[in-house]
Amino acid sequence: SKKVSELYGMSDDDDIKFTINNVDFSFKGSTSLADIMAEVNDSRAGVTLTFNSLNDKFTIKSDETGKDTSLNLKDVSGGLITKMFGSNELSATGTDAELEIDGEAVNYSSNDITYNGVNLTLREPTNGEVTIDTSVDTDKALDAIVSFVEDYNALIEYFEQDGIIQITPKIMSKLSKSLRKMLEKN
Repeated sequence: SKKVSELYGMSDDDDIKFTINNVDFSFKGSTSLADIMAEVNDSRAGVTLTFNSLNDKFTIKSDETGKDTSLNLKDVSGGLITKMFGSNELSATGTDAELEIDGEAVNYSSNDITYNGVNLTLREPTNGEVTIDTSVDTDKALDAIVSFVEDYNALIEYFEQDGIIQITPKIMSKLSKSLRKMLEKN
């Protein structure tokens, strides 16, 4: 990764200082951009700083979500925040996802929610109604039952074949009842 001095026309000895969420960072112009991003990301500032080489842009986002989170950046010296984001001071407050499910208004601090056992990821805001249809994958359940029965039959056959156990009609009846009860529960 290139040094900040190479990327932004600074000298290697220039001081670069900034704060993110009240955490102070201090570097020299000779520090690589990768090292700066790693230190920021590993800090207690609670953010993730990334660089997109496709559009040569930086992104910073809070590791926490929802209305109780905030993100505050401020250049102290060297102007790196200004060079990365176009302003020497930035501030943003998170919001909760607000939605209506079955006529009831609900708020979530994350865009990943679980409702009645269904995991949903909210990708973008919408003002209109969104309909979600779900179904149970009965083929998967049936495949599991068929596999179980095949394994069960192979086990019984193995025991009888090797003379380990004699499966009498009474034992088979009890095993069949147990199997039926198990299948009825599922």
